[in-house]
Amino acid sequence: MKRFLIQADEPNPRGKYAVGFIDHTGQVVIAPSFDAGQPFSDGRAAVRVDSKWGFIDETGKLVIEPKWQEVGAFSSGLASIVVAKREIAPEYREIQQCGYIDCAGDIRIEPTWVHSCGAFHEGRARIAPYDEKLGVDSKQWHFMDTSGARAFEGTFTHPGTDFHEGYALVPVSPEPTPMRMRLIDTRGRTVEPAAGWTPFGPFGNGVAPVAKVTEIASRPLTETGFIDVAGKLLFRVPGQVGEFRDERAIVRAADGTFGYVDVTGRVLTRGLREAEQFVDGFAFAVTAQGDAVILDIGARVLRKRERNEIRASGGLLYVRFYNRSISGGGPPPIMGYKNLAGKYVYLSQGIVEQKGEAWVRENYVGPASQSPLKTP
Repeated sequence: MKRFLIQADEPNPRGKYAVGFIDHTGQVVIAPSFDAGQPFSDGRAAVRVDSKWGFIDETGKLVIEPKWQEVGAFSSGLASIVVAKREIAPEYREIQQCGYIDCAGDIRIEPTWVHSCGAFHEGRARIAPYDEKLGVDSKQWHFMDTSGARAFEGTFTHPGTDFHEGYALVPVSPEPTPMRMRLIDTRGRTVEPAAGWTPFGPFGNGVAPVAKVTEIASRPLTETGFIDVAGKLLFRVPGQVGEFRDERAIVRAADGTFGYVDVTGRVLTRGLREAEQFVDGFAFAVTAQGDAVILDIGARVLRKRERNEIRASGGLLYVRFYNRSISGGGPPPIMGYKNLAGKYVYLSQGIVEQKGEAWVRENYVGPASQSPLKTP
């Protein structure tokens, strides 16, 4: 079940505003008790106690003791940990000693010095090891598997993308100018696109965006389309396109307006001033008239979007009434989580003073026990 970060309204005995989690109904399921937190992934969420990071399970139990400088999210059963950092001359770039732990907190991949270490996706992680002999010039990426070994031969001067739906986007080697990309599978084998086309985005919903090679250098791209995993050109799209998510892709027309197409190439809407990618069945957009709106999966206007609404996965929108973070440590923001119907399932206690009791009664639909109007 999805969990959403919240921050306590009052400081704890150590003078810190702790973070906790609510569920999609607004019910507090993990009381604020940590100095900072990150979203759940693979049943674990990173939390900070003082200056060190550890992990809790979905009940709020501390299952991995806080002892790391930094941590990443769990994926493929592993999470990155940083045990040390230092700067290297002459440009004083930061490198880090990074390894990986499993869900029990045991080290599965021993920490080594790297420029960058990414999260695992589909059993592969992008990593750029540091070479003392080459120094700052040693920044070369490759993919490793969950044992820490190279997943396949090949290094890249550009990180490319993580694996998604079994494929990743990496630079062509040797790299031409301007850079061209290719799609590879988890064994490093190239997906050969239809003749004359080259990929420029990752796979999503079984298709990947491609364009004519001669048009990549000249931008804007005037002829684009999508291929399947066999490299077959499925359909063409006039204008620039993005990757598919939720079976929808953004299209930018020659006049600079935006629209969406589905995985068959059918145009769902056009003429938008702005458009964002679909996530969890909805997207943010700006209409031709300049109205900020939320679109449903059919690219129809669901309702107007308020200026302070920010996307949060799981079908809720995070709303901040003051421009502060909920990562932890500082005074709590006046904030809330809103459903797609525009009603709040969670609101900070300070909202009553700012908006008034009548506004809260009209807009709050969360648990009565969590209402800002409840009697202390």
